[in-house]
Amino acid sequence: MAKFNIKLENYVVDLGSGSLEFPGFSAVRWNARIRAYGEGYELTIVFAKATEDYPLSYFDKESKHIYQAFDTARFSWCVDLLRNEGPVFVFVDTEQPSDVLFTTGFEPVGEGEGSTE
Repeated sequence: MAKFNIKLENYVVDLGSGSLEFPGFSAVRWNARIRAYGEGYELTIVFAKATEDYPLSYFDKESKHIYQAFDTARFSWCVDLLRNEGPVFVFVDTEQPSDVLFTTGFEPVGEGEGSTE
């Protein structure tokens, strides 16, 4: 299959704490989490303190689940992207399951989707 993208349609923001185990890596203790859904896939992004060692992103082909870990400082960026931009995608590579990208679609400069003017 190689590289493909998934258009995200819905998301849930979780504030709290928990842990997530990445394949081949110890658990990441998170303090915020975003779960996003689209086209039968689920993206889970966990946000942890900057002192944590982060695993590579991971795509589980069997469960159609994509995992990412970011520094807590990126949480507001990611929520802002989901609230104010569209379309939003996650790109995955089935040959390199650690190659995952959370991104917008092609956006015109100055579009101002999130502005109130």
